[in-house]
Amino acid sequence: MTALGIDAGSRFIKWVLLDGRRIADMGRISSEGADLRSLPSRLPRAPLAGLTGYGRHLLRDVFDNFCVVSEISAHAMGARMLEPGERLLMDVGGQDSKALEMDASGKVLDFRVNDRCAAGTGRFLENMARVMGCDIREMIGEAMGSGESVEVSSMCAVFAESEVISLLNRGVGRGAVAKGMFRSLARRLEALGSFLSPGGVFAFTGGLSELDGAWELLSTDRMRLKPVKDGAYAGALGAALSALRGSSSG
Repeated sequence: MTALGIDAGSRFIKWVLLDGRRIADMGRISSEGADLRSLPSRLPRAPLAGLTGYGRHLLRDVFDNFCVVSEISAHAMGARMLEPGERLLMDVGGQDSKALEMDASGKVLDFRVNDRCAAGTGRFLENMARVMGCDIREMIGEAMGSGESVEVSSMCAVFAESEVISLLNRGVGRGAVAKGMFRSLARRLEALGSFLSPGGVFAFTGGLSELDGAWELLSTDRMRLKPVKDGAYAGALGAALSALRGSSSG
């Protein structure tokens, strides 16, 4: 039996095609300006579909024979398949960041979500890269190459943007500013993780987990991140697994 898992995020629509427990294919489509009505024609065909992500409810009228899966459950199931031995998960997406604790079966024991401000999400870094006139990969390179860091203290994404502009205008090094922005996000992720496992090692998923160096810049002395291969697709994978599970139990 095949199933299609779809994670409708704020930046990308990610999808995973499962053939039983085997990942047959995966991909992504930009969410910006996407015509949802034509989405099925752009994806592989499957008799079952699982929908998750920020825009999952917008897809209810687009697919037949689907199940809707919470983001927490989908990411936990997907991460467990990608990294079976992990019990702690940190997912950094464009809309929110999530810290999860799971048991050996993948059941979520506890979780924390930061969705109140963009300053705790991947979108924060994308916006800051735009302010610096580069893309996020270039910003990672500048941060990794800098031996200095400047504190970006604003708790609000809007104020942080103004703070970064002010720092650059004062002649503070771009690398130091870039590293400061990563450390600002790292402090927020550490606060999320500390509720579940102070000093823990978290499997790292979400779009940022694909970028070389991001996990190092976002790790702290009290929270280490471990990047997961194909971690950006954990939500879509979990949605596909949920669709298969619903079919077998039905």
